Amino acid sequence: MRTPTLIILLGSVLLAGAAGPPPIITAGKDGKLVYQAGERGNRVPDFSTCGYAGGDRQIPNAQVRVVVALEKGDETRRIQEAIDYVTSLTPDTNGLRGAVLLVKGRHEVLGGLVIANSGVVLRGQGSGRGRDNAGCGWP
Repeated sequence: MRTPTLIILLGSVLLAGAAGPPPIITAGKDGKLVYQAGERGNRVPDFSTCGYAGGDRQIPNAQVRVVVALEKGDETRRIQEAIDYVTSLTPDTNGLRGAVLLVKGRHEVLGGLVIANSGVVLRGQGSGRGRDNAGCGWP
């Protein structure tokens, strides 16, 4: 008769331990998420305010100021010149200077590109495989 008692006792201990640690993300009294650190001090990143204007406003549409046509070979210089031109423009009421539009296709950039001022958008038409505005040129 000791075996059933031992099994019940062991089962109770296992079930009590099954509750696990307290949740690391809970809802606060204000309805916002509260993030607790784990036992090692790690915490789930809070991305709730990421995005344009902290996610509070729609992204404004930057007016295209320069269109960069597709050419074979390294286009780093041409694209950088377009970026530099738009960088020199005066920002609008949204803080946007304008967009550089890369025409659909694969633009080779063998160096680095620098956007020296805020308000400049580098936009692509897509890779031509059904992904509008992908802009990445991935196959």
